[in-house]
Amino acid sequence: MRKKCVECCKMEKLQVLCESILLQHFICIRNLFQFLIDGKQKL
Repeated sequence: MRKKCVECCKMEKLQVLCESILLQHFICIRNLFQFLIDGKQKL
């Protein structure tokens, strides 16, 4: 599920698909941003 969510976040073409799982999608976006922030802090 997480992998699908990440792919969904990266591919705007699947936005309609994401809207069917809005809650998970928003959680995914938040987690992606957190991941990016954590990654930048490590660099």
